[in-house]
Amino acid sequence: MDKLYSLLTTSQARLVLLGTELDVKSWSDQSVQNSVLISLHCMLNGPVGVNKQTTFPVVGPGSIKSLVDPGATNRTWQNTVKHLALYIKSHPDWQGVIKECQQYKLHQDIWPLWDARSSGAK
Repeated sequence: MDKLYSLLTTSQARLVLLGTELDVKSWSDQSVQNSVLISLHCMLNGPVGVNKQTTFPVVGPGSIKSLVDPGATNRTWQNTVKHLALYIKSHPDWQGVIKECQQYKLHQDIWPLWDARSSGAK
């Protein structure tokens, strides 16, 4: 057990808590297109669990797992969408869209940037 104990570190624990992003390089062109539209939906209208069957505007019916990546988890999806959210927030031409969306009206930010479970990067 001492060998196992010696390998336990808080930095490893933080990596496990944060999770990873999805491997977008492995996605088909259709999955990439779906991911952009579904990401925007989640950022602006609110998060959707990766297993939830719903009808996404423009994309149509399905779940994030079926329309984007079968290996997606809620955490990997959130981490991936966070990169896109930070990107659009850094561009002034998105400010009008952001300020009109439901998530901004409810939380004064877009998802997952307002989500307390995220790493806090805004």
